[in-house]
Amino acid sequence: MKGVEEEEGVVCPVHPELVPSAQSSQPLHHTNLTPNLISQHEEEEEQTSAPASQHANICNSLFVIVDPISTGALLAADVCARGVGCVRVQSSIHPDELQNMLPAGFDISWAADLQHDGTTNVDGLAKQLQSLRKPILAVVPGCETGVELADALAARLGLTHNDVSLSKMRRNKFLMGEQIRKSGVRSVQQIRGSSWKDVEQFVMDYPSTPYRLIVKPEQSAGTDSVYLCTTPQEVQSRFEQILGKSNILGQINEGVLVQEFLDGIEYVVDTVSSNGHHKVVALWEYDKREANGKRFIYHSIRFMDGREPRAAELMSYMLKVLDALAIHHGPAHGEVMYTADGPVLVEVGARPHGGEGSWSPIPRKCLGYDVCTATVDLYTDIQNFQRIPDIPILKDMYGIEVYFVSRVHGKLVGYQNLDRVEALPSYIRVCWYLELMGKNIEPTTDCLSMPGSVVFVHHDKNQLLMDVEVFQQYSLEGFFVVESSKSPVSNGKVTLAGQEVPSIPTPQVDDQVKVDEEYKENQANLIPLCASSSSNPIFPSVTELPVSTSDQDQDQHQERDQDQQELVQTTPD
Repeated sequence: MKGVEEEEGVVCPVHPELVPSAQSSQPLHHTNLTPNLISQHEEEEEQTSAPASQHANICNSLFVIVDPISTGALLAADVCARGVGCVRVQSSIHPDELQNMLPAGFDISWAADLQHDGTTNVDGLAKQLQSLRKPILAVVPGCETGVELADALAARLGLTHNDVSLSKMRRNKFLMGEQIRKSGVRSVQQIRGSSWKDVEQFVMDYPSTPYRLIVKPEQSAGTDSVYLCTTPQEVQSRFEQILGKSNILGQINEGVLVQEFLDGIEYVVDTVSSNGHHKVVALWEYDKREANGKRFIYHSIRFMDGREPRAAELMSYMLKVLDALAIHHGPAHGEVMYTADGPVLVEVGARPHGGEGSWSPIPRKCLGYDVCTATVDLYTDIQNFQRIPDIPILKDMYGIEVYFVSRVHGKLVGYQNLDRVEALPSYIRVCWYLELMGKNIEPTTDCLSMPGSVVFVHHDKNQLLMDVEVFQQYSLEGFFVVESSKSPVSNGKVTLAGQEVPSIPTPQVDDQVKVDEEYKENQANLIPLCASSSSNPIFPSVTELPVSTSDQDQDQHQERDQDQQELVQTTPD
């Protein structure tokens, strides 16, 4: 009987580098990201257009996405825009909350729509894909729930894939932390338990002063059931609250993690990898703060330049994490806390950055690409992928995504202040995650109760940050009008950075509609956003990094380029 990789309609004739080899799960090498060794040689490569025959073959191929939910839908739309057939595979029956994480407005036409039976056997699913009788370019997860099935299915079809023996370590947060620790990479102190007795000794003996431990599910996403506890009794209460309950991914929490509290600023490192060569396609800085009695509520995320302070250290750390978890192919979304001891992993997903892709206009306007377009390039246009720089370099555009935080509850009957936000110079778009009009809106306590976001992009940093500050001022007064609230009244003019901005209406609200006073206090204590560019605390100055010129560095890049070209030129036996 033929091996799967020999079945007609499986191996890609256009990209023979996608044919598995003895080294298909092993890393080649990646660029050293210390400041003096960053090279932008891909930007300077001569661009060549693909032959018409190659384009025709690409358009006759299939790109499989497992669970194209959230940003997975954006990935699917990008695939379809290239003229490639996109196949949806659903790993299981998902809860409505997850299924509804589908951004509106995308033009997606499925070449096939398949449902996995939820077992560990992927033979039936592989046969269904083979029956489509078209070359398959890739199997990629669209969101966190699709990671393990995408690994198994790609391996079964004989396509390039991440090492399936480490699939669980790429999903289970406890196994993830232990694997990178085993590889010599700084990891969070932690313990996992399926009963309180499993973790009790660790909790009681924990020496932290002040006492702070994180309790969360071992497999979930976002900020689902993440609690900061300050006493052993609180740890036990939250542990028992999480254990055995269903998480936002629709899975039962069979285990609970207890981890050290990582004090610092959280960053995101988004990558796309090709045979162990990792390209950092985006860097982000989170602003997570307390609201509505919850400590880890998203307020904004800022797009970073790869030359900023801390950037090289964050990127180098994340590449070590990717290698430790054998994430050698495809997209990854890493979250890293920068502590007093340096970077420490929060978690990493072997899939695209989530958040329904609402952030995507920022890298696309600032760089011309993002994790989704780079992933599509990897499997459909390897030359274009190779031209993507190893790190993100901002030139004349900057961006921030700011999140709506609801502090009201009741039936939503309207919005206020949105027209003023939309008139700001750096405004790009508003993205609503929830369909709330005419329905009950609740205070934001996690990702699932976050109403939406606004994307701001501008070539002038100060204009961008002034617009964001105006948004924050409006946020204090509220954007959401609920039933039984009284009509807003104007309270005059507001001046920011010496400029007058539109008046901010102050709603007169009843007891049901409350503004979070603690959030007001936090906002009042923020560092002013509209500082001069030379002392800007939000967009620090970047170091102009020279292109590497040493013989050793040039040899390293030439060797890597040669390896990539050999992958492109190799033909299957």
